[in-house]
Amino acid sequence: MKRAPSCSSDSILAALNMTPMIDVVFQLLIFFMVGMQIRIPGGLLNAYLPKERGRIPPQEPASFPPELRIRLERDPASTTASAKVNVFFQQYPCVDIQDLEDKLLRLGEEVAAVPVVIDGKADVPFRFVLGAMNACVKARFTRILFRAPPSE
Repeated sequence: MKRAPSCSSDSILAALNMTPMIDVVFQLLIFFMVGMQIRIPGGLLNAYLPKERGRIPPQEPASFPPELRIRLERDPASTTASAKVNVFFQQYPCVDIQDLEDKLLRLGEEVAAVPVVIDGKADVPFRFVLGAMNACVKARFTRILFRAPPSE
């Protein structure tokens, strides 16, 4: 009669095969890496906003090249819940951002090199400033500047 081999703790540890477990771990790692979604932070505007431009001293308005101005002001009659913004292109009022875009498109491509200065007041919601910038981009303006807030 043959004797059954004795089971000692040394023989059990030596008999474990780690290769399948390592393969499974690597497959899970690759699965989660491929399935991961990288999100871009919302509300991030990739733009270079120079700090030395936009603060125009009142005594030197003629030294700058001609430019188109877009002024955005919060309507004093609007409440905080319903933000109504008055849009002015040069001195002419616009009904909304779409009307501003139509006026910019009517100017044509011959003035696309003229700088456009967007002057959004501090209490104007950001979506209106971004809408004015999008209207300038759709009208193919290449030089879009932002007026800096007045220094206190």
